[in-house]
Amino acid sequence: MVNSVSGIGGPQQASPANKAQEQKAQAQKQDEKRRAERTADKVEISKEAISLAQAEQAAKQVKDDLKKDDTLTLGLDADFESIEA
Repeated sequence: MVNSVSGIGGPQQASPANKAQEQKAQAQKQDEKRRAERTADKVEISKEAISLAQAEQAAKQVKDDLKKDDTLTLGLDADFESIEA
């Protein structure tokens, strides 16, 4: 009588394809961990920059108003002459 073959040696190690997938998954986990540990950059805007941005916004609004209504003009206020410095 012949004994059936019950497998030769122990279980085989992971195949190269499985190793590559495991390494890729491990690298992705490390990347995610690094991203989570990274702090966000802090940006502080100066008062001068804010003031300039507000002036630009006001100028744009005036420009848009002048385009919409051709009866509007730029000039001195009628009471400008009467204002004493």
